[in-house]
Amino acid sequence: MRRDAPYTESDFDALSWHDCRIWGVEFRTGDADEDDWTSDLALEIDFILEWQCGTLGSAQFRIAPASLVFHGVTDPVVRIDWATSRLQVAPYAITIDCIRREPVPEQKVYFGPSLLFLEDHAQFTEGGNHFVRSRGIHADVARSAHPVE
Repeated sequence: MRRDAPYTESDFDALSWHDCRIWGVEFRTGDADEDDWTSDLALEIDFILEWQCGTLGSAQFRIAPASLVFHGVTDPVVRIDWATSRLQVAPYAITIDCIRREPVPEQKVYFGPSLLFLEDHAQFTEGGNHFVRSRGIHADVARSAHPVE
């Protein structure tokens, strides 16, 4: 799925973030002294535009660089854990498992229709990690795409 305008919260149900590789993380925060309460989290990712399934279980993907931005972030948890392997596990790509919506009871800040939770795809940690709560999302996907196996 591609288009020229950024994807927004209204596109959420039509998009899949599963297996998108995370390349960069940036916290975009405002200056409280200037009454700027911005609290965004931007992820630089490889957005999978198309899954091309081949024979015998092979797969190829068309990907494009994208900035995935969560707005009104609260309670961020950033934890990278490759487990205790006794020096047997090298770092591997961090990918998104899912982004899901879930209401938060008694929400005190950043009111909105729903909150988003990002979970990583951590093969050595139990159950994945809750990465961030957010009141909204948008994604800018580059126009250029390339195949990857």
